[in-house]
Amino acid sequence: MRHSLRNPTGTSANAGNPRKRQVAAPLPRDGGRGPGRREGAGSRQCCALAVRRAGRTAAGLSTSRPKKKTGSALAAFVTFVVATTAADSRAQGVASPAVVERGGVAQAGVATADRVRGMQVEAEATGRVAWGHWGDQPGKYVGWSNHSNRLIPVYSFGMSLESVAGPRSVYRDAARLAELYGRPPDDTPDANADYFDQTDIHRLQLAAVAAGKKYVVLVVFDGLDWTVTRTAAIAARGQVGYDAGRGTGFRFQDYAGVTTDFGLCVTSPANDGTQVDVDAQVVRNPGGEKSGGYDPRRGGRTAWDPRADARYLIGRDRDRPHAVTDSAASATSLCTGRKTYNDAINVDVQGRHLEPIARTLQARGWAVGVVTSVPMPNATPACAYANNVSRDDYQ
Repeated sequence: MRHSLRNPTGTSANAGNPRKRQVAAPLPRDGGRGPGRREGAGSRQCCALAVRRAGRTAAGLSTSRPKKKTGSALAAFVTFVVATTAADSRAQGVASPAVVERGGVAQAGVATADRVRGMQVEAEATGRVAWGHWGDQPGKYVGWSNHSNRLIPVYSFGMSLESVAGPRSVYRDAARLAELYGRPPDDTPDANADYFDQTDIHRLQLAAVAAGKKYVVLVVFDGLDWTVTRTAAIAARGQVGYDAGRGTGFRFQDYAGVTTDFGLCVTSPANDGTQVDVDAQVVRNPGGEKSGGYDPRRGGRTAWDPRADARYLIGRDRDRPHAVTDSAASATSLCTGRKTYNDAINVDVQGRHLEPIARTLQARGWAVGVVTSVPMPNATPACAYANNVSRDDYQ
């Protein structure tokens, strides 16, 4: 099914959907950065996978498909921005004494141009601050520093998320969930789920290809989940701009050059605790030690649900300790559309190779590229091309 970016009147074809952004004018020359717009927040790790439809010349070189003379050039693009989960965070506000480092020591009451840096220095020095914390211990600034199972944001540009969200969510169908996880996940089916699964990002990329898109771009921000984005927006603007939904304040939130969508997805892996033999490239205990799943009654039906249990989100709920993803299982889901065990690089729960979408499209004549802020063997970029039973096998 082909997704239209603009209708003939120049307004969004999805005006009835509150997740959509309206489009009323062509993209300005500055790339859509209107007055007062701010650049998006950075993160420790960013990985972008880009593919373009290519043709073969007589010399065997790849060239882009000739552009049509009618219609917007933006219609050839589709971009998916996905945040992988950060440690579960709770930001209570921005009020905090200004602090700066002087000779390696935090000094209270000293003004600084970078207020957020000062707040972080204070938090690291004292181990406890009133404005927020990481993890499930309010009295401790960092009580958890790994991934969590909080629902994470997905921003699409040039294509809708309707084919995987809402009534079409896999989380509304127990049979499809059993197939997805390899068994019926406990306390996971939800007849009212609006969220979808991280594996659906792979489906969306294939749908973009089927719709005739010339360029498909997947951008992955490691750690830039909903709570971190909101906290950064508060720091950037000096005020609380939103408490739910897509939000505003950064370019990827406010961009209106094309019709854009926003949704949330589940990241829990198939399992955790799988043991492997890297030399033989085999899985020793298929199924691992802890199963995946997502309980919306514990984790929340949105990323901003105040009823969410922080202990559940970081896998510490003894009644329902669903496995928490790692970067390898997460990126495998994005690139192959399959859930797997933590540490796996494009292999399934049995250790069998899965083909990432970059290689699938490359075999069809597409030009493929990967841009990363970390070494290529790291788990997220590695899943663009490699297969291995362990993310830690660098031999």
